[in-house]
Amino acid sequence: MSDIAAHQNPSEQQVSDIVTGLRTSFKSGKTRDLKWRIQTLKTFAKMMIECRKEFQLALKADLNKSPEQAWLTELNLVEQDIQLALDHLEEWSTPTSVGTDIVNLLGGGQSEIYHEPLGIIAIYGAWNYPFILTLQPIVGAIAAGNCVLVKTPSPKYSKHSAETMLRLCNKYFEQDTIRFIGGGREVTQAMFKCRFDHAFLTGSVANGKRLARACAEFLTPCTLELGGKSPCIIDKNCNVSTAAKRATWGSLLNSGQTCIRPDYNFVHRDVAEEFIKETIKTLKSFHTGNSQTSNYYGRMVNVGAWDRVTKLLEPEKLAGRIRYGGDSNRLDRYIEPTIVDYKNDWKAFLESDIMSDEVFGPIIPIVQYTDLDKVVDFINNNEKPLVGKSVVIKIFFLDLSFLIF
Repeated sequence: MSDIAAHQNPSEQQVSDIVTGLRTSFKSGKTRDLKWRIQTLKTFAKMMIECRKEFQLALKADLNKSPEQAWLTELNLVEQDIQLALDHLEEWSTPTSVGTDIVNLLGGGQSEIYHEPLGIIAIYGAWNYPFILTLQPIVGAIAAGNCVLVKTPSPKYSKHSAETMLRLCNKYFEQDTIRFIGGGREVTQAMFKCRFDHAFLTGSVANGKRLARACAEFLTPCTLELGGKSPCIIDKNCNVSTAAKRATWGSLLNSGQTCIRPDYNFVHRDVAEEFIKETIKTLKSFHTGNSQTSNYYGRMVNVGAWDRVTKLLEPEKLAGRIRYGGDSNRLDRYIEPTIVDYKNDWKAFLESDIMSDEVFGPIIPIVQYTDLDKVVDFINNNEKPLVGKSVVIKIFFLDLSFLIF
């Protein structure tokens, strides 16, 4: 049996046995030891450096990410978090003195907060940024002294990245404390039936709800980083050229398969045409005029994703609203960067398939506005956009307060 096959598609009983083994390791106190945590983080850092080329090749195969993009948007961020944890771990693990209420103070007491590990952490990897979204939460879990069970992204999506993690991470980490398993929905469902002390998931709202229901069974706390339609507002007083460059870069990073990308653009009517022209200019400059032959332009993760996104661009749905792009190649999983201009037709814009869910592809929707209050009301009256960066480095500590007499 290959290194990958040994960790792929475990049965429900095998998943349960793995969790039991991790629980035994945690109860032994092994992961609480500060020396173990520091050494494991150093081993983690060593893996990130020694296996960087293999990680980059996997991302190239799955999403056509260039080595530069793979390092900038995924691998380097994990490396930075590891170093952050190593720099501050002793500080984080030291009891903190805090104020004491008058009743206990008169009794001669003082108060401290002790930072204790939670126990067994479940991490469910995501396919669009498979390494950072799977590996980054592990940093905080190790730093806090926990054991970890990691479910890699589904082989239907980032197959090469998932297999690379199964092969390499189980080699570098001690499997009695940090274990990687792979597979599809059946493996996820098997994990849902197990009791963990914290669960971490990046994914769709639907998957977030499934995990929340599973966690509710055991009252297990969970951290969910889910999707959301994040708007970008282009004001008439901005530097339009700079705005176009930044919005375009954010929209097309990873071929649009980014949770916090500008999902659609509200552009003031006075600068709408200028913004579109600058966006087209930016698109041409990014990929020397041909994104399909560029070494730096991504691909849809699979043909299913390609089918979904190209369906949004069907001519009968857009009625001539494409201002740039629209080309595609299913065999290559390629979709050309595409600008869809709704002008000031808010009704068509709001009722479009593009607005029914996250775009998650290289489409740049634009609608014009004149009244900013109307834009703000629209944003506030809908689901909250997903913005910002999840802070996971210290999430897996349990803070225990003690009165010391």
